[in-house]
Amino acid sequence: MSSPDTRPTSPASSSVPRTPPIYLSDENAFRRAFDAEFNAALADARSKLGDAATLAPRVVETAFVNVWQQRASLTTHDQFKQTLADELHHGAARALSRRAAAQISGAGSMLSGA
Repeated sequence: MSSPDTRPTSPASSSVPRTPPIYLSDENAFRRAFDAEFNAALADARSKLGDAATLAPRVVETAFVNVWQQRASLTTHDQFKQTLADELHHGAARALSRRAAAQISGAGSMLSGA
């Protein structure tokens, strides 16, 4: 009968990536996380977008798609929420930038057509 291995684990074994938590492991689990966070994410996007709040649903949708694509690197719910918050921030900034560029472009074409 052999005794259990009580040697300390090597540093290499601690660098093995952990399996993502259950809530990110499949589409149904991610859908539950989406449903749980959607209203808060939508409110956050609307507050970031100000008078462009009508863009919020698209920003939120894109943020969740980006989080889904990063799910393998997220090991905790806190990481999930932080990544979602980062994606919302960047998505709102992109939406505002595109809106401003469209307004500038539209104003320029109106002037050149006069």
